[in-house]
Amino acid sequence: MQLISNLTDRALVEAFLLTREEWAFRLLYQRHNPSLWRLAMRLSKHNREVAEDVLQDVWIRAIEKLPQFRWDSNLRTWLSGFVLMRSREQWRSNASVQKRMEPLEKAQDLALWPDFSFEKNELTQAIEQLSPGFRMVLTLYDLEGFKHEEIATLLGISIGTSKSQLSRARALLRQQLDGLKR
Repeated sequence: MQLISNLTDRALVEAFLLTREEWAFRLLYQRHNPSLWRLAMRLSKHNREVAEDVLQDVWIRAIEKLPQFRWDSNLRTWLSGFVLMRSREQWRSNASVQKRMEPLEKAQDLALWPDFSFEKNELTQAIEQLSPGFRMVLTLYDLEGFKHEEIATLLGISIGTSKSQLSRARALLRQQLDGLKR
């Protein structure tokens, strides 16, 4: 099993497409679903039900489109594009209703703004108050570790726009968090 789990994404995709064996899909799913889940949760304002719906649709769409994947980007970036697309569809349809707030999963997320003293839930709420475009770029860059080039590709914007939106999102977030300190 150790040998199989060391296979590259490309080898797993090729094995899955060739044989449609469940083991290959399962390994891809186990490898990428945690980061896709975090992204879906953040983009859905931590609504577990919406994030689950998004991910289910993402994997269905990804499997359908997998034969056309050209490996111009890494598989994680490509799959994240489906999360972004599906999240946008959710926003447009106004189908999501926030049911429950959950704190950010990683304490390291707070290290992004070390000069502020606030609770995780306050940070979560402040991020959720950002407009979808700002929230998306901030989430992808600061919380998920994507590069501006990847964000630009995923969102269909220029690298400069990605940098600008990140800067504006951080400024708005700092304003909100500064207001909480008073």
